[in-house]
Amino acid sequence: MNRQALRDLSDKALIDAMRDGAPEAWQEFMMRFRPLLEHYVHRTELDPNDRADAIDSVLEDCAMRWAMDRVEPPNNVTAYLLRAVTYRRKRIARDANRRAGRYELAGDAATIQGAVLSLCSEASVRYSHGPAGFPGEEPRGSLRRFCRLLIEPLSDEDRMILARLGDGLPHREIAAELHMSYEAGRKRIQRLCIRVRDSAPGVLERLNAADRLHVERLLPRTRAAAERRR
Repeated sequence: MNRQALRDLSDKALIDAMRDGAPEAWQEFMMRFRPLLEHYVHRTELDPNDRADAIDSVLEDCAMRWAMDRVEPPNNVTAYLLRAVTYRRKRIARDANRRAGRYELAGDAATIQGAVLSLCSEASVRYSHGPAGFPGEEPRGSLRRFCRLLIEPLSDEDRMILARLGDGLPHREIAAELHMSYEAGRKRIQRLCIRVRDSAPGVLERLNAADRLHVERLLPRTRAAAERRR
């Protein structure tokens, strides 16, 4: 079927041609509706990259559902696509606001102590109460100051990842929040954990004597690594 013939088809007839396996029909579907959706989202507050993602995901999802899964398309395909991209736009904006809130929360070193402990300490460390006889402030305050220095060079996204690790969120869910595949997210998390762990000995040396004593006893691996550096 030539291009002009495809242009003359109704929306439902075009979807029928897609079901019959005509690759030109899939191209016509994208070319028919993409400009309309682009004009619509161009007037929204979405980031340009998010606009493209919203349009692509809506067009691909609907095309696959109607053509491959043979779900009956709506009577007004254009109106349906506009509603779908509106919903996707709102979801992207809502997710962005949630990420911003998590970034702000992750800026507080106290929120990632659990993740830092899991990276740097023995699994059995009980950090909420230090051994009797510790001088000065209780160990939790020392650990918080250590964590604050540890996350200083990290990006907002890196801090959010640590905070979510500290919350016990599975890697797969963290990857989904980052809009990554599981494998890409797993590698990102692994690289971040190694970087944080390797930077811990240098951060330890920046603490005052009392804080260093608390953190060394709470995080024995960090102490051993610091001694190897000297």
